[in-house]
Amino acid sequence: MDLEDELPSLADDEETVTTALTPEKIHDELERVQRFVQRVERLPRNGKAERLLDAVRLIQERKGKGSGKIVIFSERIACGFI
Repeated sequence: MDLEDELPSLADDEETVTTALTPEKIHDELERVQRFVQRVERLPRNGKAERLLDAVRLIQERKGKGSGKIVIFSERIACGFI
């Protein structure tokens, strides 16, 4: 299944705006989000990417200390999902 299969069409968006939320629609949306979570959990782990994310979190925690900007140099793309 492709991500685009999970996304509503533009017509669905227009319908959502004009239609009140119902328990059924909320339930359907929750199931959709849970499917996304399951797909993310099946992604392979990448130690280098996880360390990079740890470093980014550390920089974000140091608000007010430094610029908060991050520069990453890489010879190639390590992960397609970052």
